[in-house]
Amino acid sequence: MQYQFSRDSQNNAIVHLDAEDNLIAYWLMSNYSQNNADLQRLLNFSKKLQQREIDDFQISQQGYYLQLNSDSAKLTALSTLKDPTLNAPTPDDCKMDFDNMTECNIDLADLNALLADWQAFLNT
Repeated sequence: MQYQFSRDSQNNAIVHLDAEDNLIAYWLMSNYSQNNADLQRLLNFSKKLQQREIDDFQISQQGYYLQLNSDSAKLTALSTLKDPTLNAPTPDDCKMDFDNMTECNIDLADLNALLADWQAFLNT
């Protein structure tokens, strides 16, 4: 999984992912735009799953349902999504197709790396 982080003109954190993973980008920006206890909690559970200390983890929040197991993560959008960058300028090649994103599956190791890097970026 390839990704980049940037900040908009208002210093909001933005994550750029490949088109097939844009739902994850939107979810991160909507729910974990600040390095807070919720992000650390998710990262802790995800690492425990990868180390097989627990069997699964599920969370439902703000229109999303995230299911984690020891190998993969499945993110489902439960409602119509609103573009989190609506008021922020984005290059044309980074626009997201919010009408066609309802589910995304990724490897748990990739999610862990993304979450850790996102957290580090938010600390800068």
